Amino acid sequence: MQLHVATLSFCTALAGLVMCINMTVLYRASPRERCLLDWAVAGALFAVGNFFDTFVGGLPYALSPALTNATFIAAMMFIGQGVSRYLNLRPNLRFLLALAVVFYAIQFLPALHQSARLRVSAITFISSLFLIRPAYLLWHHDNEGTRDARMLLSAILTCYSGLLVIRAVGFFLQPEKAGFFTTEPIQVFSYIIDICFVSGSMLACGTLVFRHQEVHLQSLARIDPLTGLFNRFSLAEFVQREILRAERYRTPLSVLVLDLDNFKRINDRYGHDGGDCVLKELAVCMRESLRDSDLAFRIGGEEFMAWLPNTDATLALQVAERMANIVRERKIQFAGQTIQCTASIGVAQWHAGDSHWERTFSRADSALYQAKAQGRDRVVCASTDCVDAAREETAV
Repeated sequence: MQLHVATLSFCTALAGLVMCINMTVLYRASPRERCLLDWAVAGALFAVGNFFDTFVGGLPYALSPALTNATFIAAMMFIGQGVSRYLNLRPNLRFLLALAVVFYAIQFLPALHQSARLRVSAITFISSLFLIRPAYLLWHHDNEGTRDARMLLSAILTCYSGLLVIRAVGFFLQPEKAGFFTTEPIQVFSYIIDICFVSGSMLACGTLVFRHQEVHLQSLARIDPLTGLFNRFSLAEFVQREILRAERYRTPLSVLVLDLDNFKRINDRYGHDGGDCVLKELAVCMRESLRDSDLAFRIGGEEFMAWLPNTDATLALQVAERMANIVRERKIQFAGQTIQCTASIGVAQWHAGDSHWERTFSRADSALYQAKAQGRDRVVCASTDCVDAAREETAV
């Protein structure tokens, strides 16, 4: 059975229309995902161009096929722009529109104007180039949470770009035809891959956005919104992972428990906004004191915790002293005023005999209370942990 090319063109237009509607509906549900608008425009351009091809005849060259070819290139541009926007790269809409105008204009060159074969080959090849960059950016982006969805869309863009090159070569090698809707295999092949691309892109783009939102929600569940540190709900997951690693490789693991001194006075004097400013700055001080491999948590109002892999109690004590000094010397600017604060820190080291991480935390918490009782603004190590760490260091 022979496929009717005009019918395939109509099906491509319908696929573009469905993509436009779906992306628009998704954008209405997720207005922060502006990339959906770009992909909706790309679907609309696919639909408009193919509807022109299917139903509109006898128009001047400036409208058909020159305009329909320009809409095809513009659709590729908007797909690429949507990818850039999704990856938080600044898209340049004016530049892309200027390119579309240029490519529309070059179709009036005598060689392209007089030969549909050369015109379609050139437009198809140029369109393939617009998909290489977004495919590359998706492939090399470093967000592990959306990796599968990014790889899917990148693969679709890469495959379609390659097929467009094959299509361009195929048209170039074909003899000139009087009509556009011929039954040549290259024409049938062209519309089939267009339908597959539009449908696949619609599914892949939707999947990518859904996965991105899922990862974002998971992040919100783990991250304290005020300080950007991990919150108490993520504590067990991350700490248990570090304990398993410490057991497997027989490496030390220590914990710091930090509490701001006289935080209620800060809240009473500067208000809750001032208190929030101090908490955010304390999180900055913690990051400055810790390594990338260390884990910092906000576990209560003004109480924080940090787990230090490959660190015994003696080294952890030094880290805590450095952290306390940074907090003490930090001048926090708020509403034209300078706020200075101090912190008390308790230190403990995890031992293989600890049945649960909370036992280690309990020793560090007790050391923190000792620091408070001794006058605040100081660091105290759980006595047995520091003694054990000193013995191990001496033995080495």
